[in-house]
Amino acid sequence: MDELIIEKLNKSNLNDVFQVAEIWYNWWGKNCNLTIDDLKEIVEKRCSGEPLPIVYIAKFNDNVIGTINFLHNDAELRPELYPFIGGMYVKNEYRNKGIASKLINTLLIEVSCNFECVYLITSLSGFYEKFGFEFIEMTDTNMVNGTPTRERLYKKKFNK
Repeated sequence: MDELIIEKLNKSNLNDVFQVAEIWYNWWGKNCNLTIDDLKEIVEKRCSGEPLPIVYIAKFNDNVIGTINFLHNDAELRPELYPFIGGMYVKNEYRNKGIASKLINTLLIEVSCNFECVYLITSLSGFYEKFGFEFIEMTDTNMVNGTPTRERLYKKKFNK
């Protein structure tokens, strides 16, 4: 039976780790001059068993088709903000099927118990508002080739 599974990435599942590294490489890694091996190392560190970071994956027929991360920070130029959702990605052929929503909702349910709020940065407008995120400001986030990138900063507060 074909079934979508949302689960935490386990670094002992080498096939899943490789698939996530491959997704990240094709999405942004090659533009940052990273290799698949570099990204495999990053993926393994992100599922080290510490409280943060956490990587969730969406799988369909044993293929990783999407990822989302829960991180200390995803905006190097805004170190005072904590914690962050980042790395939200669904492969093109699986988009507009509710997979991103399932990844986000799974992560939000888990983190809402332990945190008062969560941040994210994105170039998207109108998507994360559906999940209760509020636009805060346009902000410089990360350095790319010596130039700061300007993105939308969002915050979601959890009811305690």
